[in-house]
Amino acid sequence: MTATKSRLNMRVNETNLAMIREAAEANGQDMTSFVLGAALERARAVLIETRVTYLSAPEAARLESVLDADPVEIPALQRLLKSTLDREYSPSSAVESVSA
Repeated sequence: MTATKSRLNMRVNETNLAMIREAAEANGQDMTSFVLGAALERARAVLIETRVTYLSAPEAARLESVLDADPVEIPALQRLLKSTLDREYSPSSAVESVSA
């Protein structure tokens, strides 16, 4: 376990503090563990909700068909990628980076 170095401070009214304290005691935890556990659980849920994309059955079928299709070459995109790679990884740009 990593050492705890950061702090989180918050203001709560007496009623909320008493409720949190009582719930933590009922759960056999100190208040820090109780509050941190609840906050992390909610944080994970929020991140899952915002990072996961749900598709309807027709959307999933469309995505699957697109992924299964043969790739399409796009010459303009190939030129752009090649020019970017040439510019970023050419020997002259490496020399410029070292001398900077």
